[in-house]
Amino acid sequence: MPLRLVGIAGSFNRPSKTHALVSHVADLASRRYGFSSKVYDLHDVGPSLGSSLWRKELDAQAAGVIDDIVNADVLVVGSPTYKGSYPGHFKHLIDLIEPHELRAKPIIITATGGGDRHALMVEHQLRPLFGFFMAHTLPTAIYAADRDFADYKVTSEQLSGRIGFAIDELAAFFPRSTAACRLRSECDERRSRHDGAGTLERRRFRPPLPASGSRTEPAAYAFRPGGARRRAACQCKTQPIDLTLTRRTGL
Repeated sequence: MPLRLVGIAGSFNRPSKTHALVSHVADLASRRYGFSSKVYDLHDVGPSLGSSLWRKELDAQAAGVIDDIVNADVLVVGSPTYKGSYPGHFKHLIDLIEPHELRAKPIIITATGGGDRHALMVEHQLRPLFGFFMAHTLPTAIYAADRDFADYKVTSEQLSGRIGFAIDELAAFFPRSTAACRLRSECDERRSRHDGAGTLERRRFRPPLPASGSRTEPAAYAFRPGGARRRAACQCKTQPIDLTLTRRTGL
């Protein structure tokens, strides 16, 4: 069963730059790590959010959204900026979640605003909020201004770079997903080069004894095309590493 990513955009507006940003980040992360994903906004939560003081008072629609949030393996959270902070309905939604339900969960925090004056909202508002829940907010927070969008799509190269940094940081939490996606990508690339006639295998061998002052690293992967073409491809060669300087300096 694939890991689950859930995005929540703290906005009622449709279309919405906040929803567009959260969806963009969720889509890139899902393609990178093989997540299944779903993105909600406050409109999806429904009207019972504003009339409920307790979680048990929510209707089935709102309760289902909260259940998806707390059961997700990773969250992408985004909020518009109003008067330097997040909107009240968004905070009320988060207030209905028990603290232990987000403990140790990786969260990419994002926010949108009219200009740069609100850029620290992600650090001064969202990060402390989820710090209370003892969640893992990723080091790279993402803030987007109006100029970073065109027709509700991310167009800024600088913003795209920060999004890439945040998605890279998820690899620490999902190393198996990262390795699997990388391996699938390598296999697809090699199959396309060799018309699907090859196989990827793990080759383990004991390297020859190194000469004095050097050592060798074993090759990790080798590709051997099948069928009539029995030539070696993508061979990983051993690389000598000079340890003279290391031994001399004692590092």
